Amino acid sequence: MVLTMSGGVLSVMEINEEDNSLDNTSFELLEAGGVLSKEAGTTISAAIIGRKASHHADNVARYVDRVYVVEHEALASFNPYLHLHALEKVLKLEGPSYILMGHTYKGVDIAARLAARLKAPLTTDCIGLELDPQTRLLKRRRQVYGGAVIATFIYQGEPQLVTLRPKVWRGRAEPRQVMGDIIQVDLDINSSASKLRVIERVKEEAVRLDDADVIVSGGRGLGGPDGFKELEKLRSALAKGFKKVEIGSSRPPVDKGWISSSRQVGLTGEKVSPMIYIAVGISGATQHIVGMEKSKLVVAINSDKGAPIFTMADIGAVGDYRQILPSFIKKLEELL
Repeated sequence: MVLTMSGGVLSVMEINEEDNSLDNTSFELLEAGGVLSKEAGTTISAAIIGRKASHHADNVARYVDRVYVVEHEALASFNPYLHLHALEKVLKLEGPSYILMGHTYKGVDIAARLAARLKAPLTTDCIGLELDPQTRLLKRRRQVYGGAVIATFIYQGEPQLVTLRPKVWRGRAEPRQVMGDIIQVDLDINSSASKLRVIERVKEEAVRLDDADVIVSGGRGLGGPDGFKELEKLRSALAKGFKKVEIGSSRPPVDKGWISSSRQVGLTGEKVSPMIYIAVGISGATQHIVGMEKSKLVVAINSDKGAPIFTMADIGAVGDYRQILPSFIKKLEELL
């Protein structure tokens, strides 16, 4: 696909399929896109793709110059081929020089396919963006070597395509006095680009670790799948005082089949930044730390007093989690 570049910025919105709400990541993309458009002295547009995408058009139009709405019943659930086809329709109309997407499972899936179609270099999981005033190329900052180093990547050509790590931007885009234009885009699902159909849908556990307020994670030290049942008791107690509390895991329990891979936190799992992160039986290997180091408060429970997790924990308890958790839960129930 060949685009005629407009010099503008396009932020690709993401819709939660469960309740048709606009994902928090979308507002972070609007904020980052707004800052970038000011630096570049250009326009910002947004793409909303989904079965009820038009429900969000007026809200998003408060932050951008143009909103492209692609709405169709076939977009009720995430289908990477159809969503990519819909996004390509928008790109042909807008021709953005900068494309911002969320570093979510949807965003990464689409971004990788789009990069291949456009023959454009893609930088994923960015934690910072800066525009070079001379070259007008993006300086893309991301963690490398297991999070030990923050590297800056610069690529030639257009469009400049990136995915942004959730919760790095505040998501506090400033609304404008004049609403942007709302442009409806027709989706031809009979085209050769969108003939794939889902013939069987496997129901999977819906997990969104990236927007949890509190995450209770278990590691190898739990000893087996029953350990996660104990963590569920702690999660239930915390849920009385916090809006969203989720169970997480380090890699070993996932590899052993104790818990779903959708709950893995770390370099090869989700990167999270909750208000509170409770690590139970997790040693604190670098691969795991990379995924949760942005947490506001870290609580560690481990029988090994020399476990690396204690070096970054704000609160630590040394001992058998089976003996520590009951009193912890009881105190929480009294407070919450």
